Amino acid sequence: MVHPLLVDGGPVRSVVISTDAPPFEWIDVGEPDRATLRRLTAEYGLPESAVQDFLDPQQLPKYEHHGSAVFLILRAHVERMPASAAGVQELTQPLAIYMAPGLLLTLHHRDHNALASLRAHYLRNGISDEDADDPASAILDDLVRTTLRTFNPPSDALLHDLGRFEESLLTRRINEAGLEQMFIRRRRASTLATLMRRTREVVVRVHGRPAAPDLDDTAELADTLEFRAHELLEYANQLIGLQIAVAAHRTNEVMRLLTLISVVFLPLTFIVGFYGMNFSLPEFGLAQGHLIAYFLIGASVVGAIAWFRRRGWLD
Repeated sequence: MVHPLLVDGGPVRSVVISTDAPPFEWIDVGEPDRATLRRLTAEYGLPESAVQDFLDPQQLPKYEHHGSAVFLILRAHVERMPASAAGVQELTQPLAIYMAPGLLLTLHHRDHNALASLRAHYLRNGISDEDADDPASAILDDLVRTTLRTFNPPSDALLHDLGRFEESLLTRRINEAGLEQMFIRRRRASTLATLMRRTREVVVRVHGRPAAPDLDDTAELADTLEFRAHELLEYANQLIGLQIAVAAHRTNEVMRLLTLISVVFLPLTFIVGFYGMNFSLPEFGLAQGHLIAYFLIGASVVGAIAWFRRRGWLD
């Protein structure tokens, strides 16, 4: 079957799947402009509120009923991101799905390799016999599962980064740049936890609608990713708390060292000040009077160190 590409004001509408029995089309629209969205609204009854949600770059996953049609927004993790990326818009890209009787319409601002591979699979193999009665539900299940799987590699990378940060906590190598990256990872974990919670809610609502596809595996995947995201967030919070504790401990060590040095030099300062006063003392006339000053200085230093060691302050 030939699947035509329909140029629509610059963006491309591709008919991925088209069947006669039952009548069904899956149309994918990439990088739609406002003119294209107005045409889709006129042709397929795409609600205006759905268009506004799709255009909102910060829109979280959601599920809506519009009569006999269903509108969803999912978010797939981007394939490349800057080192400072931590927000929803930086980490993910939206995928809008409008499902009406005989129609499945997908819209995205930019393509994703995972979604392109799914479309290529359906272009190559078509609808399987077991899904022929309800192709829209089968494709919807695959779309949800595909977007969820895009979060697996970033979650692995985030876990690896947090592990490296934990190893560096007890060394002297950590600096301000390292702390900044730690807080970025913490924000990423928080963003992933929010996205996975909202996506799981979407999966639950899709699963609960009439004639819903069998989403047990997809729901389990959503639950697993949400649990993992919350674990990463908790791990990041624990590392930040540990970093604060380590920094406080190191500050206390520095203050203890400075205090010990001050205590050692305090009697020395007194001796120097006492014998530096502008009047004569009896020991000034002794031939070995300077030895008395040396003895007092040495005794005060040795005595202070011995006292510190006895108290365990030098351990």
